[in-house]
Amino acid sequence: MNILVIGANGKAGHRIVEKALKAGHQVTGLVRREGAIEGIPTIVKDALQLTKQELTQFDVVVNATSAFTP
Repeated sequence: MNILVIGANGKAGHRIVEKALKAGHQVTGLVRREGAIEGIPTIVKDALQLTKQELTQFDVVVNATSAFTP
């Protein structure tokens, strides 16, 4: 299965990525800055700017984002 994890470098997203990889899935992470996560393909973009065309290549899209508080 081809999975996109939005917020792949966060607490929940990181765990989701690990579990999906262990299960043998292809995983791509969506992150806001280059180099935020290593070991998987990434899309560097604001999640709110994703297009339908970008999402259709994935079987599953997981939203692991939360509100940022400093």
